[in-house]
Amino acid sequence: MTLKNLYIHIGTHKTGTSTIQRALREQKSDLNREGIFYISPTDSIKYLINVEKLEQTASNNIRDDISSIIDANNSYQNFVLSWEGLSGSYYGGYYNSEVIAKTLKAALDKMPIKVHIIVYLREQVEFINSLYIQTIHSGRDIPLDVFLDKINFKTSYNWNQLIENYNLFDSIVVKEYKSLSKDGEDNIIQGFGRIINSSTFINSDTDSYTNKSYNLSAFKLAKKVNLSLEEQDKNKLRKLLQSKCVDQKVIVLPQSIQSEIINSYKKENQSLLEDYGIGEMWPQEAVCLSDVEDTPDELQSLAQLIIFLNDRLEGNEKELGFTTEKIKKVDKTTRNLPLSIKKIKTDIANLEKKLDAHSEEVSKIKVNMDTLINQVNQNSKVVENIAKSIESRFTNKLFKRLKRLLNAK
Repeated sequence: MTLKNLYIHIGTHKTGTSTIQRALREQKSDLNREGIFYISPTDSIKYLINVEKLEQTASNNIRDDISSIIDANNSYQNFVLSWEGLSGSYYGGYYNSEVIAKTLKAALDKMPIKVHIIVYLREQVEFINSLYIQTIHSGRDIPLDVFLDKINFKTSYNWNQLIENYNLFDSIVVKEYKSLSKDGEDNIIQGFGRIINSSTFINSDTDSYTNKSYNLSAFKLAKKVNLSLEEQDKNKLRKLLQSKCVDQKVIVLPQSIQSEIINSYKKENQSLLEDYGIGEMWPQEAVCLSDVEDTPDELQSLAQLIIFLNDRLEGNEKELGFTTEKIKKVDKTTRNLPLSIKKIKTDIANLEKKLDAHSEEVSKIKVNMDTLINQVNQNSKVVENIAKSIESRFTNKLFKRLKRLLNAK
């Protein structure tokens, strides 16, 4: 029996993973016709990004999910799973990638499939530079030195260690990510297509899938104003500043930091070149920090932002004016409230007096009713006595008449 193939794309981050995943989703029907089925990351897969120790339950859940998906789509020969979280936590330097790899191995080891690990790597200066731009892009405001300390930039991104952790699997494909493809070179989708044997991807145009990022002017502007904006304004700014020029390479790390990064990973990167043939063109020395004057695009974006914020300010002023009028009405009502309360108290007092008067009348009526009842009772006795007297007289007369009639006979 021919084993089915499961291609697991583990990232890393900032290496075109979103572009690949978008293409997998949007061209799913075409891939299906080629016998390729895309597996969206399950909850059991996403759980792995935070694991720090081996958990049998986690392995069991992954095995159950993947088995169910493959069984339900048994007509397909090739399956593709893509999620950069399988590399681990990038802000933590992928410290937990070994545990993730072992958990995946335990989950898939006994399944009748052949697993292929796919990992894309990016030169560390570009990688850290892109991470920082993404951090600003997301609306955060963090100084560069704080950011670098947080990620332990000199030791966290030894790609050899990540590869070694995933060498548990028999098949691992290591590819170099290039932010800009040269003429004649495969773009990110085409290169991925060759790995999973997809003509749909090989003939694909990556431009329709590429994420928009910040150019240098947008980065500089966002970094200046993020701290002073509310979240909804940051989102508006992000939309305004997203660059249409996705091929612009922006370097925001100072040359001194670049040099530290290059020297920290020089030995490891040489090993990557020897073992996997990647990194030949990675820089051996710092490049100049990108620096441009404020461009028309930046000024236009700034103008749009000012207009937007001004509109919001005018809207707030109108709302404030409306609220002020409501406050005035409430204040006027409040000032008249003591008079209203006094009137209500007077009305209550008058009602109490009327109630007292009515109470007296009710008492008198009650007394009169008692008197009438007594009189009725007395009259009832008189009537009863009269009735008895009448009855007695009638009876005597009748008796005498009967007696006379009897004597006459």
